[in-house]
Amino acid sequence: GLYSMLHPAESKKLLEPKLDAFEATGAELLITANPGCQMQWRAGLSARGHDANVAHIATLMAEATARSR
Repeated sequence: GLYSMLHPAESKKLLEPKLDAFEATGAELLITANPGCQMQWRAGLSARGHDANVAHIATLMAEATARSR
């Protein structure tokens, strides 16, 4: 997460193959536990015009808990 801010060029090089792999799955939701990674994933997917939802695991757990009540 913070790596993307301190080393943007290197971080982008690392992100590109990950974006390719994610897009190849056809998934519409990506869950992460790191807020910095969440921001990087969201920015990378958005730059490619991909509308996948990128969420933090805590948000997913809160939503699941609220639905179970």
